[in-house]
Amino acid sequence: MKKTAVIMLALMLALAMCTMSLAAVTTPFDDENLNVNVAVKMDEGDVSSLFVGTANDSDPLGLKSPWIDTYEGVVYLNSTSRGAAWLGFVTDKLTGVTEADGFGFYAQNNTGKELLLSMVLSTDAACNLNNGSYAIGSNKEYALVDKDGNKTIKTAPEKTHPYDSTLVVHSDITIPAGFEGHVFIPLTSLQLVWGGPDDALPEDAVITGFGWMPSDDGTAYNDGDLGIDNIFYYGADVTAADAELILGDDASTGEKPTDPSGNTGDVQLWVEITAAAAAIVAVTAVAVSRKKKSQE
Repeated sequence: MKKTAVIMLALMLALAMCTMSLAAVTTPFDDENLNVNVAVKMDEGDVSSLFVGTANDSDPLGLKSPWIDTYEGVVYLNSTSRGAAWLGFVTDKLTGVTEADGFGFYAQNNTGKELLLSMVLSTDAACNLNNGSYAIGSNKEYALVDKDGNKTIKTAPEKTHPYDSTLVVHSDITIPAGFEGHVFIPLTSLQLVWGGPDDALPEDAVITGFGWMPSDDGTAYNDGDLGIDNIFYYGADVTAADAELILGDDASTGEKPTDPSGNTGDVQLWVEITAAAAAIVAVTAVAVSRKKKSQE
């Protein structure tokens, strides 16, 4: 009985390996059936206003606001922006997000430091991030694909409510120092800001904008800035628009990103699945061998 239990446990672990591989964050680089819609290109008119955290009020200047530095179509968030605590960007161009598998953005970390932050989808009319906003949840996955096509899957750290240590709340993504590329966040990884793990983004949510919520110690932006651009959403049911801004030549070639081990996205997935299947076969073979020996 003990041997049987050990064998069954090994089989379950091998199957879990396979399931984990299938659950990995899939991006449009990995699957050419996922369309990309670049909804907000940080051009004039894309954002109607900002909601500034410390002021607790709207700034009608939008992308011309002194809280941000807009240069050549990229919004740079700096120490002045950090003083705002967080910023909500009001736009009517993200209403199609709920039909997508996920959303993302271009990021350029020029601070020289690892940055912890949340990029938020808001359902509040003024984009006040305290109300009806959704960020990545604790222990949820997201992906980084750098400008050279290297894909890294990360897991958001677990965070609890400051006044209730039993409530697991939203978390942060981590952008490495010097990173330039794109961040991909599945909608299934989102949860209500300050809500619990079950407070997922509703399927019928009306997205009114996006937001930036930094979680550093307050000094991370003192020596540099974070550039963000091209807020996009992706999925099989998404209508493609300006996908080349994210995929580049890959929009037509279907070229896959590589991970640090040199495997492309799909190849890596199938290598992991094959390894898991091999583990199942190996464990089964051992089980048969042991059974035969016990019968001899």
